[in-house]
Amino acid sequence: ADGRRAVRTASEFRDAKRKLSSMVKSLGTSFGVILDASGEKVFIVDRSGEILSDTRTTALMIGSMHRSGTLNSITLPITASIELEHYVKNQGVDVHWCSTLPRNIIREATNTDVGADIMGGFIFSRALPFYDGMLSIGLLLETLAKTGSNLVTLKQETPARDPSHIELPCPWESKGTIMRRMSELHRDTAEFIEGVKEREEDGYTLVLPDKDRPVLHIYSSYMTDERERERLAAAEKQIRLWMQ
Repeated sequence: ADGRRAVRTASEFRDAKRKLSSMVKSLGTSFGVILDASGEKVFIVDRSGEILSDTRTTALMIGSMHRSGTLNSITLPITASIELEHYVKNQGVDVHWCSTLPRNIIREATNTDVGADIMGGFIFSRALPFYDGMLSIGLLLETLAKTGSNLVTLKQETPARDPSHIELPCPWESKGTIMRRMSELHRDTAEFIEGVKEREEDGYTLVLPDKDRPVLHIYSSYMTDERERERLAAAEKQIRLWMQ
C-alpha cells in the first residue's frame, strides 16, 4: 500500500502481477493473489505463473464452488463472454443477467448464490452484500480444500478469453441517435438490459454508451477469434458510418 495515493496506474498494476507471477513460481506456492487498492477485487496467478484472465478467474470461482455444492445460481453482467456463459450453463448453474453498473450487480446478487462483475469482484450476499476480496480468497481456499482440487487442474476445463473490447469516440449529442439506430437494426435479435446486445448462435456484439465520457464501448464475444474480430470490425464500421 502507498499512503500517498489510493490507486496504482494500469502499468504499475501489470508490473505488480508480473512480480507476483515470478514470486509464485520461485516459492512454489499453489497460487498467488493481488487485491485492488480498495480490497474488493482479486487477481490470481496460478502455480505455473499464469496471470489468469478475468474470465478464467470467474470461471474458476464458479467451478470450485459448484463442485463443493455451494453454488447453484449466479448473477453476471451482460459483458460476460459467450464461452463463460456456456461454461456456467454446462455446470448446471442458473444465470441471472444484469447491467454492468456495480450497484445493479450488488442488488441483483441478493437473488442468487453469487454475483460477479467479471473484473475480479465477487459478491457472496448470504455473507456480505458487497464486494470483498478477502472473503473471495477465503471461500476459494475453502472450496478447493473441500473438493481436493487445485487451480491448475480446474483451469483446464475453463474458458480463458475475455471479450474483445474497443472504445469509440462519440459526441454526446450523437449517442442517442446511434443507440436508436442500433435498436431498430437489431430489434428482433437484440437484448436491451443495458445498451444493445445483438445475440447470434455463436456469440454476441454489444454496444454500450459510456455514462461519463463521450465514448461508445463495443464488446464482441464469439466462439472463435476470427469471428470475434469480424463482428467487432463490422459493428465499428456501421457506427462510424452513422456518425458521418
